[in-house]
Amino acid sequence: MSAKKILVVDDNESILSILKYWLIDAGYAPDTTPHPAKAVRMAREGDYGLIILDVMMEEMNGIEVLEQLRADERTASVPVMMITALSLQRSFSAETFEMFDDILTKPFHKEELLEKIEHALMAPRPLAK
Repeated sequence: MSAKKILVVDDNESILSILKYWLIDAGYAPDTTPHPAKAVRMAREGDYGLIILDVMMEEMNGIEVLEQLRADERTASVPVMMITALSLQRSFSAETFEMFDDILTKPFHKEELLEKIEHALMAPRPLAK
């Protein structure tokens, strides 16, 4: 797994552009896609250190994407950070919340994002089964 390679998934192209710029500026190698199904394929074929995943997307929501990633031995141990504009307390069960390695609520600042990325990349991960 490449610690510097990050996959960003959000159906909002403006968010993708901003995140890509911030990540490149911070020394990361981001790949981006607005298509959740494509993101699952990219994650399975890539060597990502982290996946940043929006929850509310039209084609497939972020929870469905995460379930597919966790079910695949190639991606099960890759940390996944959820980004969402939703209020966590009202929108998700505790079990759903715990499926993600970290959560970032929109709007957020570059420094907050980069701090959470650094933490996610340094945190120990269980080996895939």
